[in-house]
Amino acid sequence: LSTAEQFFYIDPPTFFIIQDAEGLVIEKQLAWVDMLEAVIWLLILMSIEIMVRLQDRNVAGGRSIRTLELVKVFLYVLLWGFAAYWIYRGHYMFAWDEFVWIAGFVVIGMNMAEWREEINQNETEANQS
Repeated sequence: LSTAEQFFYIDPPTFFIIQDAEGLVIEKQLAWVDMLEAVIWLLILMSIEIMVRLQDRNVAGGRSIRTLELVKVFLYVLLWGFAAYWIYRGHYMFAWDEFVWIAGFVVIGMNMAEWREEINQNETEANQS
């Protein structure tokens, strides 16, 4: 038990959690990580949407696609960092959930890469004709 003299209620009335100042700091850190994680996922979805729209216009390469790919890699690295943070805090299920989502989106990215290859192949065949 804590020897602190000041305690805080967290999330009443849904839960009845009482913790000291140190626990409150950890709770705020976890909330920030959770919020940043949600924002990063939205940015990843936005980059995928932009890539889909570009590929719908038969844009399968160039600076815009490379930039979006690099941005996605950077965002995935941040998510892996958050997964490591969840493990550090002992939230193994959150880390596992992060892994499953990242793996799913990597598969989506692989599917988009195949689509880009198909667009490039069609352009090559059209240029040869």
